[in-house]
Amino acid sequence: MELRSDDDEENDPGENQNGRFYLEFWSEFLNGLELDSADQPRPRTRRKGNQPFHLPTGGGTNIWVTVFRSQSDNVVGVFGGVRRGTVGVTIQQQLRTDRDDIDRELGLDVDWGDRDARYFPISRVPTGDLGDLDHRARVISWLRDTLNRYVNVFRPRVQKIASELGI
Repeated sequence: MELRSDDDEENDPGENQNGRFYLEFWSEFLNGLELDSADQPRPRTRRKGNQPFHLPTGGGTNIWVTVFRSQSDNVVGVFGGVRRGTVGVTIQQQLRTDRDDIDRELGLDVDWGDRDARYFPISRVPTGDLGDLDHRARVISWLRDTLNRYVNVFRPRVQKIASELGI
């Protein structure tokens, strides 16, 4: 995460406005978030378009689930991700072999993308007008529910695979 001073943000009104929006949006999202896995580590609120939730395995596998908003594509969503060149890639490849069961358990539209993709799978919906508070509440509710599903489905699998790999 790039660190910027308040002075830098004052010199860049677009960044300041976006940063404030994301800080407010993710604070709202995180404040009402209830995950079935109560011990799932939570991120700090960011001034960016995403909030990563690292999946703990005890071995630093560099695998996570991220909630995001893409302003340019006008969508929000959740995806799994890995750091290239780590054991997370091996775990990702094994997860892909369980794709049909994962899709069924998630119960969402899922796009697994390219086999070599760093991000997998992804579920997304259009954002619409996030200035409309009722619509914004529905979008945040969808994000919370979708993240909870991803954590419930991926976390035990990642932990099991990591354990089998001796991590």
